[in-house]
Amino acid sequence: MKDYIEFGSKTIEFHLEFNDRKSLGITVTPALEVLVKAPIDTTIDKIKEKINKKAPWILKQLSFFLSFHPKTPTRKFVSGETHLYLGRQYRCLFRRYGGRHFGAYRAKRFGNHWATFQVQ
Repeated sequence: MKDYIEFGSKTIEFHLEFNDRKSLGITVTPALEVLVKAPIDTTIDKIKEKINKKAPWILKQLSFFLSFHPKTPTRKFVSGETHLYLGRQYRCLFRRYGGRHFGAYRAKRFGNHWATFQVQ
């Protein structure tokens, strides 16, 4: 069951699951989801009260995991644009040779070593 609470100007959405357990469990995942596992006989108001009490910790965890989510812009594949491949950053260079388009990637740390490919 999905629900939410308002904490100041922030909205905390959470997924609620009732289990056969004694205590309430709150988990923040790296996928920026808040999972709440509660005892079967717990009321929604009591659960929201507990989440409201833990809201500063939840927001801290969400911001921590958000720092690992890079927002990379959509790629245009133009000369000079950089791409990450196998943990390294490569700069793209496109040229036209004999009526065909060719592209090349160059690693910044390897100087003039180029990996060439044909663009269809």
